[in-house]
Amino acid sequence: MSVFAKWQFWAAGYDKGSKVSRLQNLKQIEKSIGKPPKQLAERPELRSELAYLWALFVSLKNASEGAISYNQIKSYMDIYGDLTAFEVDLIRELDQLSYQEAYANG
Repeated sequence: MSVFAKWQFWAAGYDKGSKVSRLQNLKQIEKSIGKPPKQLAERPELRSELAYLWALFVSLKNASEGAISYNQIKSYMDIYGDLTAFEVDLIRELDQLSYQEAYANG
């Protein structure tokens, strides 16, 4: 999942001086040339059994002003039901990875 996540974080970012995300730019290139550019064509796929965890991470991240806290995860579980330790750990790892990628990509 980390390869998928890293690509997603990269694609959601912006190149210096650009007003559109890399993903928007790649999709525009695809429209222009009639086929996906290499970076878009070779994007990693997420295994279907992990899709719910990615959706959960994105939901929590969008509701957060910073790092996803254990309190936020606990609040989520109070509403939607318990998560396993694996699921909580993965959400926290993805959150840390998002900050690492943001720092690395400026």
